Amino acid sequence: MKIFCIGLSRSGSMTLNKALELLGYRSLFVLDYKQLEDNLSEYDAFTHTPLAAIYKELDNRFPNSKFILNIRERESWLRSVKRQWEATHSNDSEEGGREIRLRVYGTDKFDHDTLGRAYDQHREDVSQHFKDRNQSLLILDVCGGEGFEKLCPFLGKSIPSHQFPHQNSALDTFERPSQKIRQFLIRHLKARKIKQFLTHLFQR
Repeated sequence: MKIFCIGLSRSGSMTLNKALELLGYRSLFVLDYKQLEDNLSEYDAFTHTPLAAIYKELDNRFPNSKFILNIRERESWLRSVKRQWEATHSNDSEEGGREIRLRVYGTDKFDHDTLGRAYDQHREDVSQHFKDRNQSLLILDVCGGEGFEKLCPFLGKSIPSHQFPHQNSALDTFERPSQKIRQFLIRHLKARKIKQFLTHLFQR
């Protein structure tokens, strides 16, 4: 059985990824479609935005899988997406984020009305697709405080004693450097240290 979390970005995907790991699943936070295809046989569960565009295909390919539509209050979601897109737009475009946004939302530019319609349409489409299949779909508001008490019965798991995790807060997202910038800084610092070492060595 596979588990696919098919909510939109800024709806608790990273939190769900951690929660599924705590329940014993091998869970992958999906960044792009190639990564997904390369790891479908290796992981039990998958989360993050790319899945939102292909849940029907995944439902056909993996019968009897479990799907989790992670949601968030609409206006809170729009505010969070606006901050994220304005902060990360150029970097995401370089790494394929633009392609994913176009596929999921139909745009890569933030517009309140356009994104609001995409939010409403996605929730309606998912609900219609899984109509009369309550065993296949769970709608979970992680950002609103829902957690193991709804997730575990849906997955047939016992509720653990530890607290439900909370990952990727707005503070974390916008204060930490992007992965690409971190990698650049690490390479730069390593090169600088090597240069300093060699300079010191030959001056001796």
